[in-house]
Amino acid sequence: MDKAIIARFLNGTATVAEVEQVMRWLGQPHAGQELEKLFTDVWEEEGLRLQDELRRQRLHHQINEALQRSVPDSNSRRSSGMSAFLRTAATWILLLGVAYLGLRVIRDNRPGLEDQIGTVQWVEKTVLPGQKLQLELPDHTKVWVNANSEIRFPKAFSSDFRDVYLDGEAFFEVQQESARPFRVFAGGITTEVLGTRFNIKVQEEKTELALLDGSVRVNIGQNRESQRVLSPGQQATYYPDTSDFLRIRSFDREKAFLWKDRIIHFENQRFATIIPMLENWYGVSIHHSGRFKNKDRRVSGTFSNDNLENLLIGLGFTLDFTFELRNDTVTLYPQ
Repeated sequence: MDKAIIARFLNGTATVAEVEQVMRWLGQPHAGQELEKLFTDVWEEEGLRLQDELRRQRLHHQINEALQRSVPDSNSRRSSGMSAFLRTAATWILLLGVAYLGLRVIRDNRPGLEDQIGTVQWVEKTVLPGQKLQLELPDHTKVWVNANSEIRFPKAFSSDFRDVYLDGEAFFEVQQESARPFRVFAGGITTEVLGTRFNIKVQEEKTELALLDGSVRVNIGQNRESQRVLSPGQQATYYPDTSDFLRIRSFDREKAFLWKDRIIHFENQRFATIIPMLENWYGVSIHHSGRFKNKDRRVSGTFSNDNLENLLIGLGFTLDFTFELRNDTVTLYPQ
């Protein structure tokens, strides 16, 4: 079915022939599938952002449930004849209107813009390399956001859910509300909690969720079949490019969240893997001369709220290097 014809049908500008065409289409067995595809296509054409995905899924789910209720079984269709067709067609018309209106509302309900239902104002926080941010959400949940991260949440949570979108790393201390679950959408997984403390870290190759206390339900996207419930001391890891399941393991609860207290900790790690951590933490670029050969040496250390120069001096004693710090660039030289 041509989407332009459906748009005119919904707007009341379709011709008589187009109205008849839409009515015939609504009576077809495959109309439900086409309606779902139409809904998805319009969504994609509008270029709606990830943070609106949840509302799209809610509308899509409600439409699917209504479609299942609206289609009579084969015996009912045979017995009721044309009246069943008219009832079904009328239901399709209503559902088309809901889908169309829903898409329009979502499209127009961008951060800071008003529509006929109300105003949704979004708060976006970007934390640059070398920075950290502590904030309190509208429900008094406390969040520590690490460097090179973005967090997005509504200025006022809805009455059903408290939804937050994260790219990067953050530690959450969630205010308990049994009637309004707290959900974090990050790195391909959905984390749902009532009241707890946990850390989420989104990296290019993986997403990690570490639970300090309480309990959380973790899904891959909205896939309930992949749902896992974590206990304190457990960590779920999701590799989007290589797996479709969550890997669960234990972790060191004393050391996993030190970053939020501005403590850098690394244990038996290759220096090459520590360099990106330091670049992100201090907002600098670290290079080394061609003769520097200690990138693969393993080191351990804990530095509490220390400046970069003091940290590099300490590492330099262990790895036998000196350094030059000029503006935001660090160059390492072997001794």
